[in-house]
Amino acid sequence: APWKDFEMLRTQRRTWNVGRGGLALQMATKCQHGSGTTHAFRYDFFFRLAIPASLPPSAVVYGDHQPSPGLDEFKTLDRHFRIRNQWTNVPVSAGALATGTYLVQFKNVDIHAVGVYAETFSAVMSWRSGGTNANDASELVNFHSAGHARNNVKFKLRFKESGWQGPWEGLQIWCSHDTPAAQVYTVVFKRMI
Repeated sequence: APWKDFEMLRTQRRTWNVGRGGLALQMATKCQHGSGTTHAFRYDFFFRLAIPASLPPSAVVYGDHQPSPGLDEFKTLDRHFRIRNQWTNVPVSAGALATGTYLVQFKNVDIHAVGVYAETFSAVMSWRSGGTNANDASELVNFHSAGHARNNVKFKLRFKESGWQGPWEGLQIWCSHDTPAAQVYTVVFKRMI
């Protein structure tokens, strides 16, 4: 099918007792007449592991007060903050990373009070280092997540632009539930472009 007919690609969780655990890849197509396709099509999907559960010894990893990562390099930061049911600054300022496109991941999130257990959240986002002429925010729809249980708790992430005078806010997060207290979250950035 031509790409113009491609409408949506998503994953759906399968619980351990449904037969096959893990994620089911689902795709919706847009057809001229009715809904669904009239002919069988074959779709090939290719996957590449971009951030492994444990970074290999050969991985170049930067922490706080170190240079921004180059292409295919990582920056891992442990940050202490509270996630709220409003846009909240994650303590990662715009100047912490070079301008580019990043794969960002919140690793092994446990917030038992709202029903999140051992979840890892990932997204792709653009980043601008420093101030801008705008005060806009580019919102990502939702983090993609996989793990033990999310219980329909939703998280969103965005990059908040700031004027030249600052503060350069950078990364912000939103949750469908207020979490009861601040805790440490591990945030991993991998520069893709």
